Amino acid sequence: AANPGGGMAYVISAVADKWLKGFRLGTSYMHSKDEKSGFMADFQGVLVDVHYDLADQLFLKSYFASLSYDDDRAGTEDQVSAWAVEGQYRIDDWFVSGRVSGWMPEDDNGDGFGISVILPNPGYGIEQGGFSPVTDQAVMRYQVGVGYTLEENLILKAELFMDDYDKETAGQSTDVKGLACFVNAAF
Repeated sequence: AANPGGGMAYVISAVADKWLKGFRLGTSYMHSKDEKSGFMADFQGVLVDVHYDLADQLFLKSYFASLSYDDDRAGTEDQVSAWAVEGQYRIDDWFVSGRVSGWMPEDDNGDGFGISVILPNPGYGIEQGGFSPVTDQAVMRYQVGVGYTLEENLILKAELFMDDYDKETAGQSTDVKGLACFVNAAF
């Protein structure tokens, strides 16, 4: 894909689902060199995704990602690791799920310095005392949910979540707890 700023982006993916019954492994690599638009960086990312059907109604999903938001500045840390593990149990059209995920920047000391300003701040972190949560910190998310499959490609879902930010901002916690409701449609 060509970006308006003159950069290029591409994604290469591969999926294997024939090794073991109920086991799927996917890998992807993305590169987007677009310093003037999009990521505003020379972005590279690798994702490994695993889905395993433990039983007819019990599923396990997991992924690991390594991301680089190269801002072309020698003094900044641009690397992030992200991961997730999710279990889901189905009963007819209903399901319950639990998930734990993490966002781990290489610079995670919370001092607000030395990390690329291009890195996104994941989660729902709230502003404290006029300050947004610092980007150079780890964030853990915990989720439990319930859902209903209306049709094969249409799911209703509600989940309780907690974003647990590793550091405080302006002496205050930026952790967020909440309820999120979704309508997921696949095309």
